[in-house]
Amino acid sequence: MRPCPLRSGRKTFSRGVWAPGTIVEVIRQELAAERSDPAHARKKEADARRRERTQAEYVETFHQAVLNFLA
Repeated sequence: MRPCPLRSGRKTFSRGVWAPGTIVEVIRQELAAERSDPAHARKKEADARRRERTQAEYVETFHQAVLNFLA
């Protein structure tokens, strides 16, 4: 597998990674098996809770910084 770039002047545009169809299908099946695992669902839920917590902390910090700036 290797990238297939397309050059246009000084810019390079990627056409993605080219791979045989059999490899792509095997990887899709592995990914589907991984996503069907209950542990994967728990991890995704934990990640979502962590992101929500981080976002809430950021909002509070930003709000406080704005209030301090305007004071």
